[in-house]
Formats: sequence, C-alpha cells, structure tokens
Amino acid sequence: MIHPNLLDARSLYSNTRLYIKFKLLLATVSAFGGEVPLTEKELSVRLGTSLSRIRSLITRLIEDKLASRLNGVLFFHKYVDENRDNHLYAKHYAFFTCNEFLNEKPNVRNYVLHIVGSVLINTCKAECHMHLNELYDESGLFLVRNQKEAIVVIEKAKKYLDIDFSGNSVRINNVHKHWTGMGEIHSEGAILWVRKQLERHKFFMGFISKDAVQQFRIVMDSYYSDFGYAFATRVFDATLAILQQKLRERSEEYYYGLIYRDHGDYTQEECDEIRGYFRIVMQNAESLFTTHRGLENELLLLR
Repeated sequence: MIHPNLLDARSLYSNTRLYIKFKLLLATVSAFGGEVPLTEKELSVRLGTSLSRIRSLITRLIEDKLASRLNGVLFFHKYVDENRDNHLYAKHYAFFTCNEFLNEKPNVRNYVLHIVGSVLINTCKAECHMHLNELYDESGLFLVRNQKEAIVVIEKAKKYLDIDFSGNSVRINNVHKHWTGMGEIHSEGAILWVRKQLERHKFFMGFISKDAVQQFRIVMDSYYSDFGYAFATRVFDATLAILQQKLRERSEEYYYGLIYRDHGDYTQEECDEIRGYFRIVMQNAESLFTTHRGLENELLLLR
C-alpha cells in the first residue's frame, strides 16, 4: 500500500524518475513510526545509484517535509501501516517503477500515477470522471498547457488506463490487466526492522528462521498498534536483550531449538508456540520497563 499523497499531482510536480522511485522504495521499506531500517549504503544498492545521490534525495525529502532525521535515524512521514485502514491507501503496483512506464513523458506519467494513486483508491472495480480542462487549469499541476496537449496525454495514458472521453468529459474505468498483472509490491519494512534489531543484539542471523522472525514481527505489530512507536520499540529492545540472555544460557532449550532452525518448514502449532513464547517474554520486559520508568518518575518527584 502507498499513502495517496505520494501519488497526488501536487506531490509529483517536478519529480524526477529517480525521486519517484526513491519515494516508492521508502514506502516499501519504512517500518514502525516511519523508521527506515536501511542504511544510506543499503538504500543506494536498492536504488542502483550512488551514495551521494541518495544523500541528495534524502535532503530533498526533508525539504519537502516527507522525511526527517532523529538521532541519525531517517523517518519517512508517509509510512503506511498495512494492518490498519487499508481502504484509505493506494495499491502499489509493480509497474509504477518499471522503465517502460517511468520513461513516459512526465505529464503522462504523473497523470497515470495521480489517477491510480489518488483517485482509484484501493478498488478492484473502479470508475471515475473528470473534465478534460482539469489537466490544463491555472494550477499547472499536470504540466499541460492547453486542450491539444491534454488530448495527447489522455491518448498516451490509454496504454495504462481504460479511458473513454467525449468532448470535455473523461471517464476512467480501471487500470488495464496487463499492468495490474505485473503484481503489487507489499511492505517489507517491519520484517527488515525486526531483523535489524536481532542483528544489533547479536543473534545468529544465519541460523534463525524466517518463520521465527515473522512471529516476532506479529507481536511487535500488536504492541505498536496498542502503545505507539516510542514505548513499543523500547520494550522490544528490552525483550531481545532478555531473550538473547535466555538463549545464551540455554535456559529454554526447547525454544532455542525452535528459534534457531535454518531449514524445514514450521507447523502452524510451532509458529503459535514461538509467537506465544515471545509475547510472554515481551510482557515480562514490559513489566520491568514500566516498573523502572515508574521508579524514575518517583525519583524526579523527590528531587
């Protein structure tokens, strides 16, 4: 899913192809609270560009108020929580970043993105209407100057959209199946974020199963939804410290064997066990964290 503001004509105005790809990449990899769990170097590899170009793109994002930095961490302000309010967001079609589409003229590309992202919001069967002269009104958002140019844009957009128009009236029925058939891109940010936290706590990532990571993510999703970014991330950090200590001491031998399994599929029962165990450890960490914070508040009052 993508925040519709990213694909609105206002936000696309004067965007380069690379800037569009970068915004869509961040929409895919940003996690809880909009935190981007990838380094600048990792972003440059993902985007296939230089480190200096990534830094320039981040600077522009911050200038456009689409991102910010806090203690050296990049936060993307158009993060979408795919577990909530799906109907409010746009589908992230894979064709958005294919070269054939991005090489279209900016007015065609921006028109298609605006229609798909801001008008045909998250629907399987869609239809919308607009007036042709909206493309060349005084705002200039679509980079179209007159009716003749507007008709050219509509004709070229027909490659991607099922469009009928008569006189000044335009009807957009949906995206052609050829393009929707390329699939959708779903967020990987939460999984990336969890893996980064596990790496930071020195878990053996070469042997920890993806299914175990997924169960950790599900529990973190729940805490984030209930308590927000600041509290949930601090409790998750404390949880991993406790869990790592337990695993090192082999005090939970059974769960050690469940979590560190680099081959074979998990049964649903085993996934439930990992998730349940991790939730118990996180609840214990929450209790310790809450108690510690309460003591800190009492000390502040005494001072």
